[in-house]
Amino acid sequence: MSLASLVPSIVIDPFHTPILLPPGVMETMVLPYCEEYTGVAPTGTDFPRWTAELEAYHQLVHPIAWANMGIDDVTDAAALKALSMRIAALKDRTAPPVLGSNPSLEDLESAHEIIRRRREYRWSSLLGIHVARTRYIEHQLRTTSASSTSEVLAALPGQGAFTPPAAEPCSLWPIFALPPPPLDASQLVTLWNCDDWSRFIFPAPPSDASTAAAFSTDNDSGDTSLAIKPGLSAVNAVWENTAPIAPAFSIPTHNELRRRRPQKAQRTS
Repeated sequence: MSLASLVPSIVIDPFHTPILLPPGVMETMVLPYCEEYTGVAPTGTDFPRWTAELEAYHQLVHPIAWANMGIDDVTDAAALKALSMRIAALKDRTAPPVLGSNPSLEDLESAHEIIRRRREYRWSSLLGIHVARTRYIEHQLRTTSASSTSEVLAALPGQGAFTPPAAEPCSLWPIFALPPPPLDASQLVTLWNCDDWSRFIFPAPPSDASTAAAFSTDNDSGDTSLAIKPGLSAVNAVWENTAPIAPAFSIPTHNELRRRRPQKAQRTS
């Protein structure tokens, strides 16, 4: 069995994804709220902070792009779990030897590292912010009077208190895959027609935890109209009931991520 056969195929190469998360997002908004990382970075709350401004930037990315990243991540999570079990079995000297053309411990560990690294980049460059949003919505649905994602989004703090992002909702396609029909790639911001993604970087995590975590049926101005049009998108349907599993990795620094970032994607014939 070859090393390549141990690494599952995925739809999108995460190493082409532009870095749209500012420094500190993973440490402050994602890992502290995943069960696997309890106590890594205490924040005084038991769920990530989310604001209307963060939601506005989240809605820039097309729901199908979020869904494709999520599907790949589920594939990698399952592969890592299976590989971890096989590695543990090989290291268990009490386990009976298995005959046949089975992969070596070295091959299993190499495959595990390849998958771990691509999950690391996928989360640290973009997907991590979606995980934080999912955690926030789940918490609000469990602990408040909100009965739907729409109600949670309508009550986000900071409505109308920020400069709108420099793009239309659902207009970003930051993944290394051509948009499927009926989407028109010429109407989207893609890796092939955009050289500068810096204007789409998410805002920094909110500094006031009590304000960002507050849940109210009214927004900050007292007006019940919404600055952001809420709704259950395709990405909600994919992720709400299947919360992502936190990958076991050490988060690279922002500079390390930028050094790994590839150049503008090229079409292949």
